[in-house]
This record gives sequence, structure tokens and C-alpha cells, in this order.
Amino acid sequence: MTEILEGRGFEEPSGLDYLNLDLTHLGAEKINKRLPQIREVCMKFLGLDPIKTPIPIRPVAHYTMGGIEADLNGQTAIENIWAAGEVACHSLHGANRLGCNSTAELSCMGNIAGAGISKYLSANPRMPDVSQPAIKEEENRIFKGLLQNSGGENPYAIRRELRVIMDKHAGVFRSDKSLQEGIERSQP
Repeated sequence: MTEILEGRGFEEPSGLDYLNLDLTHLGAEKINKRLPQIREVCMKFLGLDPIKTPIPIRPVAHYTMGGIEADLNGQTAIENIWAAGEVACHSLHGANRLGCNSTAELSCMGNIAGAGISKYLSANPRMPDVSQPAIKEEENRIFKGLLQNSGGENPYAIRRELRVIMDKHAGVFRSDKSLQEGIERSQP
């Protein structure tokens, strides 16, 4: 990312600069033997063969983990809703997703949340009745209000703009200033 920020990257029309990862010196035999999946992904998604052409790369967030705030028992702010594992934010390991960490998040916090759920269900064996009008109202909100909505905004253009804003202002390196600039840039 430092190389890109210091102007040593290649410009992309979308505004997201990149570097080139050059594997061509390895030759076809070594790439096919040791890196066949990388070659396949490059050919399928980028339309380039890393045997002959460098691969455009840039740092990105590999995976986002957490977000649903839960206490140490897995209870969320919403009564009788629990969260555990990769959806929950227990801060056991921070915002990462190393394999062993996600397993610990799930097994440890899942066990704790499961005990809370079990205790709740023992005292409340029946689910509360949800009225048919409430179900119909929610279906209308989702299917008619969101999925069948027609407007003048292009969601793909919004996504591209958001991608550039997030990359520039909330990417690998960020500060209070850059986050505030991103917020201001994203305001209508």
C-alpha cells in the first residue's frame, strides 16, 4: 500500500491504483506445477495468463468478522437474541479471521450463548405468536418496497463510488482525518 500511496503504482480508471505481481520469470512449468490455481483464477477472472503477463494486485480486506454487539454471555441488545462465532463482536481476538481464532470464537462463545439460549427456552418453551398482518407487512416492505423499487440511482455506480471512498479513506492506513474526509465525501 505504501508503494501505491507514494505514486509507484499503476493507475486504473476506477481510481483504485494497483501494483503488478510478476511471476513470468518462474516459467510455465513451475507455475503450472506449483501455482495452478493462481493461474486458473487469473485466466478466469482477469483474462490474463500469469505465465506471460504480470498480475495486477492491491491490498484489500480479506474478510470482515464480527459486528453484532454481544455481551460475554452472547446476549445482544435485543432481548432473547444471541450471537456467537464470526457474526458476533466479543473482541476475543479482534477483527481478524485466522482459522484457529474463528474456531475458538465459535466453540467458546457458541457454548456460552447456547447455554443462555437453552436456559431461555426451558423457561419459555413456546415461541411468541406473530400475527399474520405483521408478517404480511414485513413481506410487503421487503418484496414490494425494496426488491421491486424503481429509482433513478444506479446501484453499480454507487458501489463503485463507495469502493473508491472506502479504499482511500478507510483502507489499510486510516486516521481520524481520513475517516472524516470519507464521511464528508459520501454525504449527498
